[in-house]
Order: sequence, then C-alpha cells, then structure tokens
Amino acid sequence: VYEVASTRGGEAAVAHFKKLRAERTHYLREDEMNNAGYALLRARRVADAIAVFQLNVDAFPKSSNAHDSLGEAYTSKGDKKRALESYRRSVELDPNNAGGKAAIQRLERELRSK
Repeated sequence: VYEVASTRGGEAAVAHFKKLRAERTHYLREDEMNNAGYALLRARRVADAIAVFQLNVDAFPKSSNAHDSLGEAYTSKGDKKRALESYRRSVELDPNNAGGKAAIQRLERELRSK
C-alpha cells in the first residue's frame, strides 16, 4: 500500500488494497497500514496519509490506534473538526488513551477560540 501511495497517490493505494482484499491475495495488518500512513505523513503527503489512515479505520473500525492516527493526520491538514471526531472515537474505544484525551482538550479549546 505504501509503495502504491508513494508513487501513485492515496486513491490508487486504496483501490489497490481493495483489489488485493477482494482477490484474497494479500493481507495487511493494522500496524503495516499505520506505518504506511505515517511514512506518508512524514513525507508531507497529508492527503495520501489521510486516505491510508481512513482505509485502516475502515478495515479495523474497533482500533483506537487507527482512529487516533487518522486524527493526527486531520490535525496536520488543519481539519480540526474531523480530527476531533477521530480522537473522540479513539478515546471511546480506549478510555485510557491519554494522548487522545489531550488532543481532544486542545482541539476543543482551539475551536472555541475561533
């Protein structure tokens, strides 16, 4: 997924993953997809990172970490509303997510001050 995302973009990576999953020829673990998303985020390819993190959330909807990572990518994009939604879901799934709780407080404060 990372190779396709880094060369052809996030939408192509999503299509590639869905094709592989439908063919049952390859399985990506949650952490592999998360690592691909962070590699894209570090490369400042935020839209592609969001596409990969969203794919991870879709594949692993009960993963607090997947939602947390998507929240981080939305924060990098400046989309505070979607970031807040992702962090809230992350904390709902894992009430011990201190980083997610801190992000929620910070984002709520920033949104109120607008």
